[in-house]
Amino acid sequence: MKLNENGIITNIGNTPMQSLCSEAYWYMLRKFNRHAIFLHVPSVKYITEDFIEKVRTVL
Repeated sequence: MKLNENGIITNIGNTPMQSLCSEAYWYMLRKFNRHAIFLHVPSVKYITEDFIEKVRTVL
C-alpha cells in the first residue's frame, strides 16, 4: 500500500468499535452501497511536518 511505503502506518479493521467515527463510517457504507472509505487523521497535536510531507508524497 502506498501509504505504508511512505512511512504512514495503516490498518484495516474488521471489527467496528462503538465510537462516533465507526458509526459515521458504517452510515456512509450503507448510504453509498459499500462504496466508501474512512480515513482517520490524527489529532493536531500528533501531526508533525514530517507527517504532512509523507501525506503530500502519497497524494
